[in-house]
Amino acid sequence: MNIKQLIAGLIFALATIGNTQASIIGGPATANNCFPFGCTNWEPVYQQVFDASYFTGTTNIASLSFYNTFNDGGDWGSTGNIEISLSTTAATVDNLSNNSTDNLGSDVAVVYTGEISAGTFGDRLDFILTSVFNYDANTGNLLMQVRNISMTSSRVTFFDAVNANSDGMSRLFREATDSYGLVTGFNEAGTVTPPLPPTPPTPPSQIPAPATLALMGLGIVGLRFSKRRA
Repeated sequence: MNIKQLIAGLIFALATIGNTQASIIGGPATANNCFPFGCTNWEPVYQQVFDASYFTGTTNIASLSFYNTFNDGGDWGSTGNIEISLSTTAATVDNLSNNSTDNLGSDVAVVYTGEISAGTFGDRLDFILTSVFNYDANTGNLLMQVRNISMTSSRVTFFDAVNANSDGMSRLFREATDSYGLVTGFNEAGTVTPPLPPTPPTPPSQIPAPATLALMGLGIVGLRFSKRRA
């Protein structure tokens, strides 16, 4: 590998690290809510919009996290399967359409399908996405959609939320909207790690100079000559 390839690899790695921004939107919590991960009476679709100003440029979203620290709602665990989608949206905060389809952007993508992992009060609920969503904050707000596949309401658990008109989040549930929003972590899950940069080239100080190599060669010849005379 030549020096140009090494430099290009390092630039690529640094760009990838910079685009995988870890952030928590909405904290600290001022309320709590069971929609959509702690109960099922939000059906058929739950949506939450995040203002683009929370993000800078392009963000590669690889995980989503939610928190249970405001109100002890007891343990939670798998109650069936859900589907999470992300998209860029032209819809604005506190002004989502009551028709969920109207809020979806053309780049909508399913990023998680599966169970809800178990936890207890004080824990974080992590979703490691099955596909990374490339979100460009310059093109619109971010929309998260949750759809129930086989989830049942065997328990009710409350997750941290904020209820304010100026918090940069709002939601749609049961074809109605309000200013609530779950405190949401992006790329906060511990299993999300940036790629390692390429191995740097050997520093020049560790490479023998030509003169040093020549002296080493003369020494080897001298040793062989002395052995022959002996």
